[in-house]
Amino acid sequence: MVDEQKSDDESLIKRQIEYYRARAAEYDEWVFRKGRYDRGEEHRKQWFAELDEVQRALAASNPGDDILELACGTGIWTKHLVADAKKVVAVDVSFEMLEINHHRVADNRVIYIEADLFSWKPTESFDYIFFGFWLSHIPSSFFDGFWYMIDDALKANGRVFFVDSRYCKGVL
Repeated sequence: MVDEQKSDDESLIKRQIEYYRARAAEYDEWVFRKGRYDRGEEHRKQWFAELDEVQRALAASNPGDDILELACGTGIWTKHLVADAKKVVAVDVSFEMLEINHHRVADNRVIYIEADLFSWKPTESFDYIFFGFWLSHIPSSFFDGFWYMIDDALKANGRVFFVDSRYCKGVL
């Protein structure tokens, strides 16, 4: 049963990678609630109020000098993280997302790494680890391993900050 679940989860991860690589160019439409993701003015107001709240909390958390951003996507959060950082290591499995991020952020303090977060192992420790809208994408059989990776990558007294959507089983 465990092997079957892991196989199912590996298949889900493969589909997620394909999805985000194919949709990288339109990912910001989801974030900014444009086109088919626009559910009306009231929804947009609530969504952007929540994003503003997260941005304020992120800024108030004083991320630190060395930051690791996991599943960095198109750079929406990277641009906030790099503001006061000495270095941001931005990791994503999608080359397409990394290209958009690099173009958006355009800061030499950001180091980009293309890697699958379920097999990637950081080679250094960080003051701060951030991931946005990623936790709900972690299949159950990979969940513990993900947190072990976080623990290995975090400096003593380091901190983790994440934001996510409501979990919907089986939804990409």
